[in-house]
Amino acid sequence: MSARMPDIETDTGDPRDAAAAWFSRERSGEMTAGEALDLQVWLDADAAHRTAYAEIRHAWGEAAAVRADPKVMAIREHWLATQAHRRRRSALRAMAAGLVAMVMAGAAELLVYGTAVRLQA
Repeated sequence: MSARMPDIETDTGDPRDAAAAWFSRERSGEMTAGEALDLQVWLDADAAHRTAYAEIRHAWGEAAAVRADPKVMAIREHWLATQAHRRRRSALRAMAAGLVAMVMAGAAELLVYGTAVRLQA
C-alpha cells in the first residue's frame, strides 16, 4: 500500500509539511479508515516522517497549553473587550456623521427653498 496525501498537502518534499497536512486531516475528525491506514504507511516509511509528525503533535500540545494559560486568557478577554468598545465608538461616530450630513442637507435645502421663495416674491 502506498501512502496518499490529503488534498490539502502541497508536495514540497519537506516531511514537516506532509506531517502538518496529515495531522490537520486527523484533527478534522473527517479522516477515513483508509486515510488512517495511509497515514500509518507514511509514518512507517521513514523515521523522518515519524519525527516530523511527533514534532507537529508536540507543537499542537504546547499551543493548547498556552491557550489555556490564565494570563493568556485574561489578555484575550481584555483585547476582545477593547475591540468591542472600539466598534461601538466607531458606530457612534458613523451615526453622528450621518446625522450631521442629514442636518447639512436639510439646511442646504432650506437655504435653496428660502432663496426660491424670496425670488418669487
